[in-house]
Amino acid sequence: MRRFAFIASIITASVISASAGAFAASNLEQIQAYLNKGLKINLNGQELALTDSTGSKAYPITYDGTTYLPARLISEAVGYSVTFDSETNAVNIGKPSAENDPAVQPTRGQPMTSLLM
Repeated sequence: MRRFAFIASIITASVISASAGAFAASNLEQIQAYLNKGLKINLNGQELALTDSTGSKAYPITYDGTTYLPARLISEAVGYSVTFDSETNAVNIGKPSAENDPAVQPTRGQPMTSLLM
């Protein structure tokens, strides 16, 4: 009986894992975009080196005439925390890590893009 319960739990876990992967894959659409290796990002007049958590260089992506920046790298550069909620499939960008620092806090009505200037 224990062997049956063990096998049943493995099968259940496999089905759940496979369906979660299928859900994620069904939300993806393949596109043709370009790594924009020549674009420099300046933050408060200083060039920002975009590197991921492993130290690998990250690049902006240009797609259909619009350039997209890595949300985590830019958000963390201006002092915001970033998390991913796999249950809701959402990226969450949090409050500044220095709550009393007006240099990284938008004021009411101030667009986020003004923080990068």
